[in-house]
Amino acid sequence: MGIVGTNGSGKTTLLRTMMDLIPATTGTVKIGASVVLGYYAQEQETLPFESTPLDFVRRLKKMTEPQAISFLHGLLFSYDDLRTPIRQLSGGEKSRLQIARLMLTEANFLLLDEPTNNLDIASTEVL
Repeated sequence: MGIVGTNGSGKTTLLRTMMDLIPATTGTVKIGASVVLGYYAQEQETLPFESTPLDFVRRLKKMTEPQAISFLHGLLFSYDDLRTPIRQLSGGEKSRLQIARLMLTEANFLLLDEPTNNLDIASTEVL
């Protein structure tokens, strides 16, 4: 399913409402009992900016540090990036962390708000 509309038409607002990040102005949102939503935020506001990529993925899914490092290397993170605060990462690196969250949280319904905006060619090829 895709949501298509001009800039400013409310696509992001709809997705944020579906995620219960903002209240609905009218109507209601009902998510099925077996639905696990995964959300890729266009503005990346859902990332813990004071955390590091290594801590972030280890909080999402129980894994050893070597497993987390291997997982993040698969998403093109360098060893130095692993302990850098997320707020200092590039837009593309933050995008890859959001994709990491989608991979690790076992969501079965993805809400992707312009996921390729900050991805470079290498990141797109990995995905």
